[in-house]
Amino acid sequence: MIDLPGFAQSERPQFPEEPEDEWIKSLKDTIAVQVPDDRTFWIGGHSFGGYLAARLAIEENFTAEG
Repeated sequence: MIDLPGFAQSERPQFPEEPEDEWIKSLKDTIAVQVPDDRTFWIGGHSFGGYLAARLAIEENFTAEG
């Protein structure tokens, strides 16, 4: 599970006017560290997290199985 900046127990940084790009960057950074190259992984979310997961999947051209 990922605690995005400004949510849950993470610190609330000073966000730009459109913070979605910051959250997407945070997800990309986490995936780069946690998921070895060419490994299959799951991404999903509830409510706003689902939106961010879908946006990330579209931007990164992820393929879906199942």
